[in-house]
Amino acid sequence: MLLVMGAFWFLSNFVSQVVGDDSSLANSANFDQIYAQVLRAVTNNPQFNLNVAQFSLAYLLVTTGVSFAVLSWLRRSRLERPLQASLQVFSGLFFWRVLFLALVYLAIEQIGFALIYIVVFYFTYSFRLTFFVLYDASAKGKLAWRQIFKPLMQSWQLMRGQRWQLFCLDISFLGWELLNFFTLGLLTIFIAPYRVLTYALFYENTVTRGKD
Repeated sequence: MLLVMGAFWFLSNFVSQVVGDDSSLANSANFDQIYAQVLRAVTNNPQFNLNVAQFSLAYLLVTTGVSFAVLSWLRRSRLERPLQASLQVFSGLFFWRVLFLALVYLAIEQIGFALIYIVVFYFTYSFRLTFFVLYDASAKGKLAWRQIFKPLMQSWQLMRGQRWQLFCLDISFLGWELLNFFTLGLLTIFIAPYRVLTYALFYENTVTRGKD
């Protein structure tokens, strides 16, 4: 009940911040205007981020307290004071420990996401040459259907020690992509062939170094 009340307060406070001072928005049902105003409120409002943090902390404490009460009920088959049992998380015995472990858990979670990105980067770049390898193997008539996974393995072997170089090559295109963005994609007709040629040369040089 407390959690529902807190969520209602949070939403009502947020809505009042978004539309409270904008009479034109309050009297309009235009979805695009509402969406734009909400987006501005979320991205440019430090108070909103503070409210989110406060609500997240309250949610964590309340759900943890309820979890403690449920665990106690399962072990004792009865719970004489459920509300008091649910609020024990706010006692000196649990509050700071729960808060500290929550911060540790959040840090571990962020590290985990970072590791996921690293793993995705590693595997993605390992297989970037797959279709070039497929072209060479198929053109030479050395690839049967039962060997269809062979280009993946060969790309993995070719990309050993070359992932960072290919990543830097991708970064070098950022300037072109920004210029293409500001010209509304008009430069794609020039950038796309240049990109394809660059990657083909990268593959050719990688194969040549592998033969040396």
